[in-house]
Amino acid sequence: MTSQTIDRRKNKRYNVIKSAYAAFCDGSRYKGEIVDIGMGGLCFDYKKDHKENSCTGENNPDSIFLRNHDCVVENLNSRTVRDYGLESGITGKPASLRRKHLQFVDLNIQQLFDLQYFLQNVVV
Repeated sequence: MTSQTIDRRKNKRYNVIKSAYAAFCDGSRYKGEIVDIGMGGLCFDYKKDHKENSCTGENNPDSIFLRNHDCVVENLNSRTVRDYGLESGITGKPASLRRKHLQFVDLNIQQLFDLQYFLQNVVV
């Protein structure tokens, strides 16, 4: 019996062709490169041991920030769907590179507009 993953996404995801980054906060700010993104969410890789700075007191600990050289989108509400370590290639050593899958939730009209503009600048 083989295991198959069912894609439950409502929105299509697109591969990123230009460098684009996402940042999130869980007490410390983490930043990573976006793997794929769509109107419903995104996936990005980050290093758990690479903390940028403290982000206590910011609006929402579940908010995500997107950036590329053309634009910035801030404070997108999200929820983590999955977060896991990627293979390190060295047996017995924990992987510091992680992959985080996020779903955007409760976005207002301006955030949707900003997200659409961001997509137009970074996807295939």
